[in-house]
Amino acid sequence: VSTQSTGFGNKAGTSLFGNTTSTGTTSLFGSQPSTGGTSLFGNTQQQASTGLFGNTQQQQQQQQGGTLTDLNSLATVAQALSLPIICGDERDMLYAKFNQLQAYWGHGTVILNQSGNTFPITPESPFSRFKSVGYCRLPSTKNEDGLVGIFIGKPLEDVTKNQTQLVASLHSILGGKQEHVVCCDSVKSINNTTTEVVVYVLLRSPTGATQRIPATDLASVLTSTNIANQLKSQMFVTNVISKVAFTSSQLSLYLDKPPVGISPVLWEQAKQENPDPVKLIPVPLVGFKAISERLRLQKEQSEAHFARVELIGKEVEDIRAVQANTLSRLQQLKRKHSELTHRVLQVMVDVEVQKKAGFSLQPEEEQLRVQLESIQQELNAPNLFKGRLSEMLSLIRMQSLTEPGNKSSTQMDNAVLTSIHSHLSRQQEGISHLLDIIRDDLQHLDIIKQGLTEKVAS
Repeated sequence: VSTQSTGFGNKAGTSLFGNTTSTGTTSLFGSQPSTGGTSLFGNTQQQASTGLFGNTQQQQQQQQGGTLTDLNSLATVAQALSLPIICGDERDMLYAKFNQLQAYWGHGTVILNQSGNTFPITPESPFSRFKSVGYCRLPSTKNEDGLVGIFIGKPLEDVTKNQTQLVASLHSILGGKQEHVVCCDSVKSINNTTTEVVVYVLLRSPTGATQRIPATDLASVLTSTNIANQLKSQMFVTNVISKVAFTSSQLSLYLDKPPVGISPVLWEQAKQENPDPVKLIPVPLVGFKAISERLRLQKEQSEAHFARVELIGKEVEDIRAVQANTLSRLQQLKRKHSELTHRVLQVMVDVEVQKKAGFSLQPEEEQLRVQLESIQQELNAPNLFKGRLSEMLSLIRMQSLTEPGNKSSTQMDNAVLTSIHSHLSRQQEGISHLLDIIRDDLQHLDIIKQGLTEKVAS
């Protein structure tokens, strides 16, 4: 447990979450003996000779000959690849080719000399050829976001099934205080046996305000000796990291030094060819295992993207349905508004008639009467609307009465006829509506004229 102040009002000698010292090994479901017990994911009895996640104490490999200086000498290994002295005859070239094949492959053990000294070859070896450099997206989370990644040595299905118990157990391990709220941000599978759970902790003040505990402070508490042991024994936690973006100094330190097994020339080329240095960072890909893991991660990310696209598609369909309902409702409201507008206009006309009763026509009213009469004359004119409609109807009747032999040359397409019929219907509706308005206006004018006549007579 940390002995320094955490910046949240705790005194020296206490951790961020108070006194979390445990007197024994306790599982999520009660006390368990040190030699075994029940954990979050079931019975995990362990003997003294086994590790936390099974038998982790492996026997040492057979001792290899030669001194430590010979094993760590790059020149000695290079000589074993180019000109080994083992048999002293032409078989040495066969040994050299075999050593080169293992070195290029990145796996195996090369023979160094006649004494039988050997050197293990790994994919990180500078002689390995199966390596490259890829690019990964730089993290953008801040320390204030409080995100901490907890790696659990269990498959994704087991962690998802016990997610609620996992959060409750983590809250209990951190002290179980009411002002602390443990929240799970995401759960992601790393491989078949490891799952990453991203969590953050909210600190609730007496006034009701909440703030996230910084990621570095939370990670420091989770990696303290006492809490780390509880996390390992109860939740199979293998690692805890703070999800914080790199600082400029950390990024420069990482880029300036090539990773193990990557040549400086290849690393420098990868830095220069970075398509987006602000958002991407070069990472080494050593061996087929790294490529396979990267392919798996890309497949999972693609599946997540497809799932998200499907979800967005469903949301778009829902929005379209809502939009259709809204448009239908809008049309109803427009019709209702039009009806109300006509009713208001009728009321205004009645009020205006009552107000103007007994007065002579004003110039504006006389001008309006003249305009309405001219409109009525245009509608009744034989060469305008009614005449054109009559001609078109006559053409249609003539086409329907055409002889069968000439029907192929004079008959119009059904789509054209439908369009003409629709256009004529709309024109007819418009004219009828306009005529109704004119009739109503003429009636109003007659009422006004009658009122004026009665007023003058009286």
